[in-house]
Parts: sequence; structure tokens; C-alpha cells
Amino acid sequence: MRYIIISERTGDKIQVESLKTAMGRIGTATKKAAEEQRINFVPFTFHDLKRKGVSDSEGDKLKASGHRNASMLKIYDVKLDTVKPAGK
Repeated sequence: MRYIIISERTGDKIQVESLKTAMGRIGTATKKAAEEQRINFVPFTFHDLKRKGVSDSEGDKLKASGHRNASMLKIYDVKLDTVKPAGK
């Protein structure tokens, strides 16, 4: 096992409060930049990143999510189906 998010300075796993602070800074900076470019910014959480990671996983998504059953996995599988445009 390895930690996905680590401290650049120490290489240890990042503490929860440090992660919350960093995510807040990212959100604030991103929102400001998006407003300047007239882009609709949708705030996200660390949990949203996990959902995205599970959705994008190839193979066993249940194992990737760490959940015990498929009903719990439904929350995490947010990948949209790819469809062909009408009339083409």
C-alpha cells in the first residue's frame, strides 16, 4: 500500500486538516480564475475526486472503491455513457 497524497517536504501522508486547507485554497484560486475568464466553476470536494477515480477505473470497480457490495458502488460510478449524436 502507498499513500496517494503525500507531503512534498517529508514524503509522509498528508494530514486531513492540511488537505482541507489546500483544497480550500485550490477552490478559491480556481473560482477567481474561472470568473475572470467567464467560466462557470463548480466547487468540488476531495470525495468527488474519489468518485471520479472509481468511475474512471478499468476492471473491477468494486475493488477499486473498497466497498463491500454493488449497491454501495452505485454512488461512486458517475461515468457517463458514450453515445453517438443524433443524425450522424
